[in-house]
Amino acid sequence: MDIRSLAYLGFESPNYRAWETFAPAVLGMQVVEEEEDAVFLRMDSRHHRVVVRPGQRDDISYVGWEVPTLDALETAAREISEAGYQVERGDSKLADQRRVLALIAVTDPAGFRHEIAYGQWYQPHSFTPGRPHDGFVAEEQGLGHLVLAAPVTDEYRHFLATVLSFTVYAEFPVELGPGGATADMLFLRCNSRTHCLAIIGLPSLRGIEHFEVEAKSLSDVGIAYDLLSEHNLEITRTLGSHTIDPVVSFYFRTPSGFDMECAYGGIDIDGTVVVGKPTKTDIWGHRRTGVGPATTLRPIETD
Repeated sequence: MDIRSLAYLGFESPNYRAWETFAPAVLGMQVVEEEEDAVFLRMDSRHHRVVVRPGQRDDISYVGWEVPTLDALETAAREISEAGYQVERGDSKLADQRRVLALIAVTDPAGFRHEIAYGQWYQPHSFTPGRPHDGFVAEEQGLGHLVLAAPVTDEYRHFLATVLSFTVYAEFPVELGPGGATADMLFLRCNSRTHCLAIIGLPSLRGIEHFEVEAKSLSDVGIAYDLLSEHNLEITRTLGSHTIDPVVSFYFRTPSGFDMECAYGGIDIDGTVVVGKPTKTDIWGHRRTGVGPATTLRPIETD
């Protein structure tokens, strides 16, 4: 399967209108005004990278992945079906809603909806930042990365690494906080970024933990850091730099209950990279501020 990037993310939230204000004013994203009941957010030449729609609770609705050709989309559909998973073929109405030419969808073993799409709508030089901003590292590299929480079972690892053909970048336990609790982390690649998707292996919780966007300028990360307080947004982890992904970044709690990571300085890697287990999760910083875990991490329902 030839997935090239994290193309788009869809969310639902009772506070969806808040994104219309803070996303351009703090992050520098562009609001694309096209639907009354949706906030479309642009970061580059693609029509949008993030959309937030009204919903009863804060949650992630779908994850969109990009393949380069229609043939690659058909290959993905065949391989997913042959692996024993049901493939949903999006009709023209859904494709137009997602602003792509064609897509398929599959639900993973943890219950998350993955959409694989071809032909995302775009227009060069269409990105107009919501505040003075040097732009985002996106385009062919995609939106950034996404971190989900779910039990990392053998079936789930097989689905992600074998069925969807993501490359495992690293896998090791990480500290969840000062209490000493740990969880397995699975980092997965689909292009030159260190990871496009990561799974926090929480045995009894499921949901979105955060997603990351990368600015082209360190100053834009610092400006966003300063602007958070003006919009009553709380920092959840201070400025710092990860060990396996040495960006300079910070985390804050969005009005929809999960975190966002604002980053600068991501590295490009190739298939020869060798990653071990770091003795520390971070080189410096990223101190937790006591805000608490994302409210979108919910107990897994059992029969």
